[in-house]
Amino acid sequence: MNLLKVILFECKFSGNIENTKKVLTASSFTDTMVSGLKNQVAYVRQHFIDFVVVLIPMMRKLLEETDITDCVKEIVQCLISLLRKVDLSIY
Repeated sequence: MNLLKVILFECKFSGNIENTKKVLTASSFTDTMVSGLKNQVAYVRQHFIDFVVVLIPMMRKLLEETDITDCVKEIVQCLISLLRKVDLSIY
């Protein structure tokens, strides 16, 4: 994930729209994000949550709605599933 952060946000990779589209629309990318969001280690999971919170608006700016609908839908469904598991009694 740190490598993706560097590539997408610090190396001007997003300036090359075609490469960015290939990475962001790959099913393996979505699978990796969802897998990270489901990680049992809270520290790791939090990093993935932080990453997708920044990533989704970027995807919206760079890609066509038809290109990101399935990916974003899957990520949001995973986030909703995580929220349903939160123990609110500790708050």
